[in-house]
Amino acid sequence: MGKLMRSVNTKRDVKLNLSGLIQKESSALDFILQGFKQNDICSEVNFSGNQLDNQDLQKICETIEGDSKLNKLLLAQNQFTECAPLLELMKHNGRFLQYLDISQCLMSDEALRDMAKSVLSLTAVEDLALCGIMP
Repeated sequence: MGKLMRSVNTKRDVKLNLSGLIQKESSALDFILQGFKQNDICSEVNFSGNQLDNQDLQKICETIEGDSKLNKLLLAQNQFTECAPLLELMKHNGRFLQYLDISQCLMSDEALRDMAKSVLSLTAVEDLALCGIMP
């Protein structure tokens, strides 16, 4: 995946839609994340509907931390309950990431409070989707 992403010779931004494609017990997520280690073409990635848990969210956030190309991250309809990795990501990518969708995830009450306290510090985020979150 990484080799493919780096070999694409394009001036356009690439939008990667992986919604519902990652099987939980496979190594697909790790394989896909390898491509983001030197991302210079992908501006949007959709990980929605993949049953991602807290460990998966941690991996995603650690991998894309510092990625100045990625400006839209969709994580809706997953099973993570914590937002600490997202808040850490915002500290490092806050000026790049413009859209974050965590709608219909299983966020805990504590995670929702942490997210609410931090929303104002997400300076570049123009859209923050929190619809249908189930505490």
